[in-house]
Amino acid sequence: MWCDFSGLKKHGAYELLSNPEFSISDVSKCESDVLNDSELGEYTRHQVIRNTSQPEPDYIFISHKLNEFLWNSSHKLKLNLNSKKEKKIVRLIEKYWTTLSPYLACNTAIAIREGRAFYNERKLCMGDGFKIGADKTTLEVDCSKGTYFDSFLTNIIYGKFLQCTYGESKRQYASEAFRDMKPFKDNNSTLNAFSNLLLSNDWGVSTIAITKDRRVFQLIQSRRAMVSHGLIAPSGSGSCDCDDIHEGDFRKTITYAMQRELWEEAGFKCPKHEKRQEIESFGETYIVGFFRWLKRIGKPEMLGISYIDVDYEEITPNISEVHKDAILDQRQINTIEDFKEYLGDIKDARKVDGISDHNGVSVPLLACVIALEGLLKDEKIAKEMAEVLRLDLPE
Repeated sequence: MWCDFSGLKKHGAYELLSNPEFSISDVSKCESDVLNDSELGEYTRHQVIRNTSQPEPDYIFISHKLNEFLWNSSHKLKLNLNSKKEKKIVRLIEKYWTTLSPYLACNTAIAIREGRAFYNERKLCMGDGFKIGADKTTLEVDCSKGTYFDSFLTNIIYGKFLQCTYGESKRQYASEAFRDMKPFKDNNSTLNAFSNLLLSNDWGVSTIAITKDRRVFQLIQSRRAMVSHGLIAPSGSGSCDCDDIHEGDFRKTITYAMQRELWEEAGFKCPKHEKRQEIESFGETYIVGFFRWLKRIGKPEMLGISYIDVDYEEITPNISEVHKDAILDQRQINTIEDFKEYLGDIKDARKVDGISDHNGVSVPLLACVIALEGLLKDEKIAKEMAEVLRLDLPE
């Protein structure tokens, strides 16, 4: 059903516009997603500016207490996979297909015209949130399966108009579908918990990597990318595929997905039957945080750090996904204090010397900075992080 794009030329005459009657700046609160421990899931809102050419603010919701729990490797992260949310999303899209399908056709036409990648893949998605176990050391993560197009038709287009760009000023707006998605309450001032809304919510993953020769790098998202194109992104970023799932283990699933994205975008290749083994031996990745991305209507995103067992000179960015140039910080990252200084500098990296083809810093990279700076205030965690990144410990 999702691939029947008749009349693409007609739909190419439309553009996707935000609803002028709604602003994400009005969303000041977020319900806890830890169903039986509101303190662990108590969010704070952070404003992030991601783009120098269009400096409108974006926002994330993040819980530093949840991030501390996620960092602790002795805590078990259990993946509970069920089909409840997937079936609800399918029913929603089928019910409103007449008003939702033009959005998909429009974006396909735009992607073809501008040479961007827009295709469907099976994704791991958030289900109804987190649940802390009775032992207080296990976090159960309710997940479902979905597709990228499902997330586009919920998280990406929510509340947006299709505006005709010539002739009559015609608009299309899937108001009834948006009403049933229910992402907000209290006159749009509060973002609903995952259990109280109907969005696909595919898991985003991002990680900052340090190489064997102690260099840290980011990549610039390709102009082909549908999200964050032209922005400085983490060393690896993307989404969690269903093929990444490690049965029953959310930590292993997410860290593998992060490391796979890093491995692919850093330009490494091998025969398909050896890919998982190569990725797993490429380095080590650790979860450092979680946030909900407000411009994506609360889409769930996981954050990490990675130590990779290669030197910086071995990295050859995959130009089908990212810009040919990696952003290399010229300093050696020898200590955790060097790493803290680097994180602080990212927030000011609106432009980078010698690289003109980018517009600023992506939201996932800025979210990584916020999560890491929060964790590194704890001396014990700072020492643990220095150890896993192979950095020198203070004397």
